[in-house]
Amino acid sequence: MPLSGLTWPRLKEHFRKCGVFYVAGIIVCMLLTNLLYTTTRPQVAAEREVLLYLVDALSNTEPLEPLAADALAYGQTVDETLEDVHFESILYNDPELDYTSSYLLATRMAAGDGDIYFASEIAADYMMRSEAFLPLDEYLDAGWMADLGLEPVTYTSEETGETWIAALRLDTVNALAETGSFPNQGACLIVAANCTNVDTSLEVAQYVVERLLEGYDAPAESAEPTA
Repeated sequence: MPLSGLTWPRLKEHFRKCGVFYVAGIIVCMLLTNLLYTTTRPQVAAEREVLLYLVDALSNTEPLEPLAADALAYGQTVDETLEDVHFESILYNDPELDYTSSYLLATRMAAGDGDIYFASEIAADYMMRSEAFLPLDEYLDAGWMADLGLEPVTYTSEETGETWIAALRLDTVNALAETGSFPNQGACLIVAANCTNVDTSLEVAQYVVERLLEGYDAPAESAEPTA
């Protein structure tokens, strides 16, 4: 009598033949979910928000959510039109191992979808080679981030030969790693070249760094979610 019904060998053979359709279906569902979210969530005009990206495969924004709320309250004292300050993650891996990371980061940069980037060493290198940064020379000369001890990172354009301060090192901002938010060693702070509200973003970024350098501790419920 021939075998009937579901068996493990038959199931494996089915997935071998049809697995690509399942993968495609999952990808389509994810894209549709993301589209639904982005088109239905409350929208804040770009010039009225400050978006800080954590660009690293190990980044986690949850411990920094209370800090974002404090930064919004502070930001509204210098810019009364500010409506939102929040952190988001871009899970950036080594492009040689995961080329989609570079595509995702490039898409976000091209869309002007972020103001301040806390970028891992490899992500910062990619952003600088793409010249996707706002030169910081004049802002540092005017006293931005003064006395906070962040080491400037310069970049020289291969095309023009010009040299700018492209980023600030985050090696001393250990609270990022201590809260489980972001591995700070070798990482950099970069202001996006197409930042839509530069002055407010710089104020918020300085406030965030100052708080982190003071020894910011994420609340217990954020650092250790309950089961």
